[in-house]
Amino acid sequence: MKFTIRLKGGPGSGNFGHKGRPGEVGGSAPKDSSSSHVRTDHEIIRDRDEREFVKRNFGNKGYTSEEYSHAVGMERRQAREAATRKNDREMNKLRGKVARIGESWRTNKDVFELNNLVKLNYTKVSPSHLPKTENQFYSDIQDWFKRQEIELSDGDWDELGQYFDAWVPNLYEE
Repeated sequence: MKFTIRLKGGPGSGNFGHKGRPGEVGGSAPKDSSSSHVRTDHEIIRDRDEREFVKRNFGNKGYTSEEYSHAVGMERRQAREAATRKNDREMNKLRGKVARIGESWRTNKDVFELNNLVKLNYTKVSPSHLPKTENQFYSDIQDWFKRQEIELSDGDWDELGQYFDAWVPNLYEE
């Protein structure tokens, strides 16, 4: 009688924690393992971009994973700070436009532009200062226009009211 001993696996085999392909037999994670996370396209692209960043900036210089993590964290922080600075610049431009609402009206007498500046103020620049009711909104607009020395004819008020009807009620929907 002859016995043959067969060993399963070989060099490189073992549990590498993957669950295998969905719907297929295989994978090397234990049956009770819950590592079923599927990477999203965003995660795959982010990881690829990080690898390219490290290659581009560090090459194969033998950096530790801690130094790599620090470098990637720095790049993310710099990207967030750049986005914040850009947003701040845009908001300052908008605030400047809204602050010059009276000047704009006296120069152009454009009711559509006046509507856009009011909308900009209440939806972008200072949405936290939105009056509690729609009636209070209209009262605040009249006060704001008086302070800015914006005088509207009855026809201008009617036209502005039509523009307001398109967006103001949406601010008060619940």
